[in-house]
Amino acid sequence: MWRGDQQLLARILPAPGLPADALTSLHPAVMDACVHVLAAALPGDAPLALVGGGIDRVRLRARPRGTCLWSHIVIRPADPGLVIGDLTLFDDHGQAIAELDGVRLHATTPQSVSPDLRRRLLDLPADERPRLLEQHLVGLLAGVLRIDPERIGVDGEFADLGLDSIMVVELRDALRAGLGLQIAAALVWQHPSVRALAACLLARLAAPERTST
Repeated sequence: MWRGDQQLLARILPAPGLPADALTSLHPAVMDACVHVLAAALPGDAPLALVGGGIDRVRLRARPRGTCLWSHIVIRPADPGLVIGDLTLFDDHGQAIAELDGVRLHATTPQSVSPDLRRRLLDLPADERPRLLEQHLVGLLAGVLRIDPERIGVDGEFADLGLDSIMVVELRDALRAGLGLQIAAALVWQHPSVRALAACLLARLAAPERTST
């Protein structure tokens, strides 16, 4: 990680276990790592909970080559607790492959993350939780995709709806905030429907309950 005057530069390597084409396909987990370099702009004592606040514009320029990516970020002035940056992604050969303008991360304390969804789910009998979370997921997806919720079936594939890597990060951040869980962007692709993702998230949400009984 290199830090300069309102700039950051970080080398991004694919995490173990990702597909062999994770870099060339701009896998969601790789994009997530590129975007979250922005968190390094926060002070060292800043809260650890980060919630995505959106991206103004994305331009894909070329297919990456090589074994790593470089995420270069120019920091914009912002209010306390908010980090805004313009990202340029380069491949191992110095070729610009993508530009992400107006990337925003909100820093929150664990107490400031709304526990409403988590509490509502845990207050329900176990057999009633899937319906509530599935409805919540449909609403989040409709907002991210900017489509009518009626178009989203619980068994439909996310890829068929047009969900892309940037949208997955936005969806992941919303789920982190609502459920209070650490969720990797890759988890969305591993459970690529509303029903499958809801089942996975509910299993993780219920794990502390089983541990404490």
